[in-house]
Amino acid sequence: MIKLQLTQKQMKLKILFVCSVCALLCLACIENDKEIAGYGSLTLDISADYKVNEVTSTTRSEIDNTVPETVLPSTSDFKISIFDAQGGVYKEWEKFSQFTPDTQYPIGTYSLKASYGNIDEEGFDLPYYEGTSSFTIANKQESVLDVTCYLANVKVSIDYTDAFKKYFTDYSATIHVNGGKYIKFDKNETRSAYIKPGDINIILSMTKQDGKTTTFEPSTITGAIGKEHYRLKFDVNNGEVGDAQLLISFDNSTTEKPITIDLSEDFWNSKPPYAINEGFESNITQEIIELGEVSAPSVNTMINARGGISTCTLTTNSAYLLSHGWPAEIDLANTDIQNLTNNGLKVNWLKNTKGERTMAVIDFTNLIPELMITGNSDTHEFGVVIKDKFGKVNEPVILKIKNTPLEIILNDPEPVYIGSNEALIPVQTNGEFDQIKIKYLYAGVWQECSNNEPVTVDGNSYIKANIITANEPVSILATYRDKKDSEEKKLNVKVPEYSITINPADVWAHKSSISLKASDSKYQEVINKYANIYLSSDRNDWKKINASTENGYYLIESLSAATTYHVKASCMENEFSESQSFLTEEELSLEDPSLEKWTDNTRKSLMNGASFWSYVDVTANYPESYWACVNQKTFEGSPNVKSTYNIVPSALKRTGRTGNCALIRTVGWDNGSGNSGINLKHVAAGKLFMGTYSFDHNNNKDTYNYGQPFTSRPACVKFWYKYLPNGNDNFKAWVVVENRTNGETIRLGAGEITGGGETTEFIENAIPITYTNTSLKATHMYIAFSSSAACSDEEGTETSNLKSLVKNGEIDGYTHYEGSNLYIDDISLTY
Repeated sequence: MIKLQLTQKQMKLKILFVCSVCALLCLACIENDKEIAGYGSLTLDISADYKVNEVTSTTRSEIDNTVPETVLPSTSDFKISIFDAQGGVYKEWEKFSQFTPDTQYPIGTYSLKASYGNIDEEGFDLPYYEGTSSFTIANKQESVLDVTCYLANVKVSIDYTDAFKKYFTDYSATIHVNGGKYIKFDKNETRSAYIKPGDINIILSMTKQDGKTTTFEPSTITGAIGKEHYRLKFDVNNGEVGDAQLLISFDNSTTEKPITIDLSEDFWNSKPPYAINEGFESNITQEIIELGEVSAPSVNTMINARGGISTCTLTTNSAYLLSHGWPAEIDLANTDIQNLTNNGLKVNWLKNTKGERTMAVIDFTNLIPELMITGNSDTHEFGVVIKDKFGKVNEPVILKIKNTPLEIILNDPEPVYIGSNEALIPVQTNGEFDQIKIKYLYAGVWQECSNNEPVTVDGNSYIKANIITANEPVSILATYRDKKDSEEKKLNVKVPEYSITINPADVWAHKSSISLKASDSKYQEVINKYANIYLSSDRNDWKKINASTENGYYLIESLSAATTYHVKASCMENEFSESQSFLTEEELSLEDPSLEKWTDNTRKSLMNGASFWSYVDVTANYPESYWACVNQKTFEGSPNVKSTYNIVPSALKRTGRTGNCALIRTVGWDNGSGNSGINLKHVAAGKLFMGTYSFDHNNNKDTYNYGQPFTSRPACVKFWYKYLPNGNDNFKAWVVVENRTNGETIRLGAGEITGGGETTEFIENAIPITYTNTSLKATHMYIAFSSSAACSDEEGTETSNLKSLVKNGEIDGYTHYEGSNLYIDDISLTY
């Protein structure tokens, strides 16, 4: 025994050792995983090269920027963006001064961009610097990265010579890159402008001493790239005396050989296109709510080009329109503009007698209400320049629209009743209220309400909307012209007040009907539609049941008899009515259903038929008090002759399926002068029924007291029987359920069958009960059997019906009239 214990200790030590080794191996694997999916850090240095490439230099070499150092941006203000290998932004810092060198990066390849300014913002003193580089992060390693930023847009300066200034009283130059802004240098402007790389169009406006003016496009700088600095120089005659000539230079070639424009009278007599604007002032910003209209009836520019229209350039700076496929720049005169007109822009051309286009009307009235804020971009700028066939242009027409945010505030609506199809939705907006529609989410799809009626209640604005609701909250939103939506809200639903009603008569042994009654009848239909029924026998374990419904009544089936149940209803999740309780009926049984208990009555020395020399003793059997028969009529009379023709049992005890059974038979009888072999005065059907019976032999009157107290309502009566008919006779079996209250008897249900044909072995039969009154509980019931379907509760009628259905003969050892025999056994009820 000791040796065994030591072995167990050794085994425990071995197991402990193995577990420890496994744990160490797991830790090693975890550490190895960290090595595989490791991290590293980045040390970053940002510098800026503020030099530009002076295009007018003959060597095109870099020279120091002459702008004072104080206006140059500090690299500490440069934005830092790090991108992963897929090009997604991994991390950003708005300023290099906020960069955190202790940030850990998963191993991999990255790219970095340092920038200052915005390449899409053009104008004076708006340089854009950018520098990019890629780097790799290795596990537990520090990567060192130096990034130099350079000017990425184009710098443009303008210089007017003294001769130019002396020759013209007023002048200005405008530069424009395809898709960019029109940047105007007034005659006193000394600052440099920064524009996007590309072809730079130059527009020059001049006014002579005699007041003559012109605007034209003398030249285009092609292929300008970032970091370049163009110095545009405008001169007249190189400052010398002679015929006036405009000299323009901006790069090496034009410095050596300037662009020359003859300023003769013919040049001045050719008038440039001119614009007449309606509804706006050029280059003056108008603030308009997004998706809103301007106050003017029309917003358009009409440009007259007497020299004929060669091109009509529309330049658009609008993040919203550009994101929807609108071109940044387009020649309206020579390009298909269907896409633009589909979005609200209208362009009309007028022609001269030669068929040449000489006037254009560019109408923005229907386009403006389509404009929206996109991201942080809330401005929309449209530039229109027409060039005639002589190269002259109009002063650029600039329409500027600044959108103020359209506010659509959807407040929490008041809950509506389940099944409602209308709701008042509280909405606020700084736009046009009648442009708001309500949408709701139905079957996973946003649906616009079929009716959106603006209404005012107590000074508050609402949309009365048709919304299909069920028995759960509905997602809703307000939409402005189907272009901008409010935040989603929930239209909550509530359940109308209702209660459970249980009529005691609706509670049976295995089923019960309940009704749900809405306090306001107009909500009854939705209660019936959405209600679910929950059942419990202990108030703790509630189960949803499949209750069939009809006309507001819910039928609960498969219940146990004599059981208390609790029921409640729910029309929506987490909502329940107050519970109600009911007790199911018992499965009551019949007394002595197998007919085992009988009493005997023997009449001695009865003349056997009409034989004076033969006498017999005859015994009749009576079921105990719960059941009754008509032996009192057929066996207890006092005829003049005590003969078996006159005194005959109609009910007898016989051997049944197991134990006793009842035999009821049709017999002839008399209580007066008596029957004979050829004379039959009275006939009675054998009967067995629940109740009591008496017969008045003085006036031959039956008294049937059908029924015994019975407080349950069975669905069917079953019994076993044999039948020996006389001729074509049939037996009859019936059942009646009643309510007897205050001296009034009301039939609740009944069933009846008849049957014929000889059956010598017991077979089972059934009497279904049909209830025609379910508003009352049962108090009494009776089941009855008759050996003949031609029976009657009135003696005279029964005799008349049955005389042909009996025959005379010796049966059971004595002579009498007898008809059909019905054996009854094992009567039962089903519920």
